[in-house]
Amino acid sequence: MICGNIVQVLNNFIGYSMRYFMTHVLKSSKERLTTEMRSKLQQKAYRYLRFTNTKGFCSIADNTSLSAGVAAMLSLSGVGKVKPNILMVGFKNDWSTCDLSSLDEYVLTIQLVISEMVPGNC
Repeated sequence: MICGNIVQVLNNFIGYSMRYFMTHVLKSSKERLTTEMRSKLQQKAYRYLRFTNTKGFCSIADNTSLSAGVAAMLSLSGVGKVKPNILMVGFKNDWSTCDLSSLDEYVLTIQLVISEMVPGNC
């Protein structure tokens, strides 16, 4: 289930009246997703949104780092009044056992989000 727990948390805090823009970032050292695989992932995400009665958009960022995928999502997610003002990133469950480069990538992503979302922050 793509973004399932995060969507449930958001719905509990701010209700079902919001529209969500969700991006699933797939890191891979292999080839990019085929059109068929990308379509199946998006269909699964939209089925979940319909099942939970949640309004939103889903995108897939593949063959990229977490920070690059989040940066792409932030730059494409809206302008002006439709620009999101809340961003949630999934919690890194394996932070105590993962390799250092993976942890650095997660911290870089959090720093990127703060610099992009907070006005006047560089």
